[in-house]
Amino acid sequence: MMSSHLLLVYSLAWAIVVAALIGASGCRNTLSADIQGAESSNRDHPRGVENIAKAVDYETNSGHADVLLHRSECGPVTALWYGEELEPRFPREYGVNELRFAFASARGQQYPLKTRGVLHFSDWSFDVFAPGCRHVLLLQDRFGPYHVVEVDALKEYLLGQRAPYKVIQENHSTALVHFDARWLSASEFEFKAGGDPPVHVRHRLP
Repeated sequence: MMSSHLLLVYSLAWAIVVAALIGASGCRNTLSADIQGAESSNRDHPRGVENIAKAVDYETNSGHADVLLHRSECGPVTALWYGEELEPRFPREYGVNELRFAFASARGQQYPLKTRGVLHFSDWSFDVFAPGCRHVLLLQDRFGPYHVVEVDALKEYLLGQRAPYKVIQENHSTALVHFDARWLSASEFEFKAGGDPPVHVRHRLP
């Protein structure tokens, strides 16, 4: 009688273990499929799923400090772009998270650009200083406007104590993405707005 009870107990225990193993295998298969789907959908995106195993680290923001991606000196001012190192196949601008400025008159301090809206990974540009270093061109939102700021007044502008020298935006019935700004000379720049085909806008400073 005792042996029958033991046999029954062992059988039930074994059934529970088998069920648990099957369930765990199913979970692993589901997780694997989800990861493969995420990798496939984000393969060509510079901020896609680069390492699923580190997802928790990213969520807790531990061990992923921004690095200096690019610097550009113009007279007494240095522009510093910080962000993430991406794969070589992507432009370095795509990794930018923040733009800061350093001034020779304020050693050891950096002043961040506080935009009015949101800049996406493809909105950043390393071409901000005009030839001759009199002006700097700063996009405020992916739909504009651009702020033209005098370099001599840049620190006050970044501190919210000075208005931009010029505010440039392509007005349209619908919001247009502003992109590809570049200086043509010390007093003239151009940018594109919208798409298919984009509007080419040129502006000359007085």
